[in-house]
Amino acid sequence: MTAVKEAHVRRALESNNGNKRIVTSAALAKALSDIGVNEETIQLRRTTWLYVEALNTINTQLQRHYNTYFFGSQSEGSTTEGMNSDIDCLGCHRKVSVIQNIADRQCELAQLFVVTDKSTPPQCCCLQILFLPDVLFPNFYIDAQGRLFLKSNWVNMFNAGYLNKAGLIDIIQHGPSLTIGDLNLDTVSAFHCAKLPENCQYIFKRPKPGHWPGPELVTQLKDSGVFLVSTSHVENKTNWDPQQRLGTLTVRTFDNSHELYWRLSTNLMERRLMFDLSMSQMKVYVIMKIIRKEFCKPLVGKRLSSFHLKTTLMYCVEMSPPHIWKDKNLIQCLKLCLTILRLLLKVRYCPNFTTANVNLFDG
Repeated sequence: MTAVKEAHVRRALESNNGNKRIVTSAALAKALSDIGVNEETIQLRRTTWLYVEALNTINTQLQRHYNTYFFGSQSEGSTTEGMNSDIDCLGCHRKVSVIQNIADRQCELAQLFVVTDKSTPPQCCCLQILFLPDVLFPNFYIDAQGRLFLKSNWVNMFNAGYLNKAGLIDIIQHGPSLTIGDLNLDTVSAFHCAKLPENCQYIFKRPKPGHWPGPELVTQLKDSGVFLVSTSHVENKTNWDPQQRLGTLTVRTFDNSHELYWRLSTNLMERRLMFDLSMSQMKVYVIMKIIRKEFCKPLVGKRLSSFHLKTTLMYCVEMSPPHIWKDKNLIQCLKLCLTILRLLLKVRYCPNFTTANVNLFDG
């Protein structure tokens, strides 16, 4: 009899805890909705930035033959007023195309050819010039086989000069991007390759349940292509913080080979994936970003980025049943994402969601 009573009490307590979680999740969902994480505001942000993107593309095509894209939190709608998110802008050269198969070469067009070998770092390639440029040095490199390659630092040199002419003096380089301080704008230049490289098709080939992304979205992802952006120089640097008991090591390459490498960037694929998320999934992502800003950033700085959180969320959405992503389960979904993130941090490996053999914790 006692055992039966204990079982009834246990079930009652579990039911009560479940109700508390539902109430807490609902209250959290309402609070997020009140600060702008709702269908109306997110769609307004996305539509606004897509319009801005189209208008900037029209303007830059008239002046510099560029296509303009806006990525990141602002265009995704995954920001709030207090986050002060940067504006991430990508300018794509539309007069120069990138090919992966030499059979696609068209002599009358300005084209770049993707070259990789066993020594090429993951998510990187070199770009061989298949046309005769006006000026060869110092922006180009001729290898032992007589092939002409485009250096990745050429893009930032060109853009810095253009921005200085436009009167924008407060320019700081952060990796492949140029940060314009007054505008809170990060800008990067790129070339576009219409066909996805083999290692960028990882999302389609790895084992997964299959409910997300759906067939229609997969078709769109395959047609997204890939951007090629410059890489940044890395220097050796070690640091130990005794208060936080945290050691960091930055590895440096001892030659100038990094100047030849271009990084494969799947921004369009990632944006389409984010646009396909449900409102509850977006709320979980925003909560994770708030936790990172308030609790993690003071301890680890930018070493844990929003992109790590986004990747974690995508893996959780991919592997979990779609019916759990409801406002009433917000706390449980958040715990799932944080648990997966803790696991990734523990093993020090965060695989890129779209590209194979890339550890996002490496840099």
